[in-house]
Amino acid sequence: MPIAFCQTVRFVGGIGPLIRTGLGEAVNEGNGATVSLLMIVRNEERQLAECLAPVASLFDEIVIVDTGSVDDTRRIAGRFTPNVFDFPWCDDFSAARNEALRRSTGEWVFWLDADDRLSEPDVCKLRSLLKTLGHQPQAYFLNTSCSTQYACEGETLITHPRLFRRHPDLRWQGRVHEQLRPEPSTLGYELFFSDVLIHHVGYSDAASLQRKLNRDLRLLRMDYAINPTDHSTLLHLGMAYLHLRRANAARQHLRQLLAAATVKSDYLRQVFGALATIEMRDGKFLEALAILDQGLTLFPSGEYLLYLRADCLYEIDRFDEAKATLIRLLTSRTEPQYRGGVPAEIVEKLAPRKLADILRLQRDFPSAETLFKSLIARFPDDTLSWYLLGRVYLDSRQRVNLLTVSEQLRHCPQGNIFARLLLATWHLEHNEFGVAAPLIDDLIGLAPSMPLPRVLRADLLARAGAPIPDRIQACRDILRLQPGNLDAQRMVHQLELAHQQLTTSEHTRSTAIFAGAGLPGNISV
Repeated sequence: MPIAFCQTVRFVGGIGPLIRTGLGEAVNEGNGATVSLLMIVRNEERQLAECLAPVASLFDEIVIVDTGSVDDTRRIAGRFTPNVFDFPWCDDFSAARNEALRRSTGEWVFWLDADDRLSEPDVCKLRSLLKTLGHQPQAYFLNTSCSTQYACEGETLITHPRLFRRHPDLRWQGRVHEQLRPEPSTLGYELFFSDVLIHHVGYSDAASLQRKLNRDLRLLRMDYAINPTDHSTLLHLGMAYLHLRRANAARQHLRQLLAAATVKSDYLRQVFGALATIEMRDGKFLEALAILDQGLTLFPSGEYLLYLRADCLYEIDRFDEAKATLIRLLTSRTEPQYRGGVPAEIVEKLAPRKLADILRLQRDFPSAETLFKSLIARFPDDTLSWYLLGRVYLDSRQRVNLLTVSEQLRHCPQGNIFARLLLATWHLEHNEFGVAAPLIDDLIGLAPSMPLPRVLRADLLARAGAPIPDRIQACRDILRLQPGNLDAQRMVHQLELAHQQLTTSEHTRSTAIFAGAGLPGNISV
């Protein structure tokens, strides 16, 4: 999927039935411009009809380029359009998109992938937007919401130039994460944000995502071999390595990109956020803060940068500073901005949730409870808000309310796991080890890649006075999943020192006994 890689320009958001420029003038409403929908597909028999059925009637023509399907894709495509063309796959998404562009005739171009979806309200918004299009050179940026493997984690947003007026010089460039080149703004285009949201369902399967990441990395390396200074290639190489947990390679490419930047460009938001994320994963929160503060000098209202800053401060227990950053985020003037794979609903959900959890940790339970309840009223299926409300009741020892929350969690995505976490923590806090232990073991089996059950196991072993080597291993299990966990890092260090001292003491005692020291009486020879 292409990712927008645009320079910072004047965006105008809130596009609806009537689009306005910065001067407040209506833009070409109802001029009857023709619009082509472009798609490239391969083996999409399970996806294509669901993508096209809600939107096909909106366009004057649909052009589908097939890059080598061996399933029923072509027949399904033929139900929607006669314009289905073969194009041999050549390890180049841009080449395929440009072929679709070459085959199309509309004055305007809109593109979708087979795993993109538009809800009924967004179909209506898109219909209204298309009716306003005229003959001016314009491009419209839409957000794409990408689902993740676990619904409880929420979605991420990527900003793309999805709709643009045709121009003889505009083409896609790059083997993967293809970009419109030259930058539309250099051709005199006005750039707008639209509030039409596209849902992308292609990243919800972990195995499929891993295959796509490895494919993208291979194609990006091919582009890098030809042009190792291309900003788009460097950015997407860095992001691919970040998602593959190859921190050093990600750092190298992102820092190279940052060093080469000469103008304030929107993609730099993504660079600062990614570099900070790498440091946070390693538990280097002060280094991450320095990176974020550098980014915020360029983008003072950058939502994700502010959120990451608050998260850093939260992790090192600087709660008042974290609260101040969150309040700054929540009270800043909201404006459309480029999003490069950042969490959705930062202002609406994530920042208030983080603020409420800080109130919990500061033991302001009534305020935390009120804020969590207001979030749940807006997002009744938000697993993490329910879980953290349960932590409020756990910390304030309100057992009945805790059980109520645990029951509600069972109706949320992955909520059964978080309900068990709450119950296991309750039993652990009350030293009911015999009840807590099997719950924790079950949780580790249910969610083997989740750090929290491992944290509970380490806590259980510490409370139960388990042997030091077992406790060290439990902390290392946490760090294997979450290398930046500062508590686990400190605990491993302390336990290793204690184990070393104990081993030295035992060795000294054994040596003394072997030499006769400390034996009753004196043995003469």
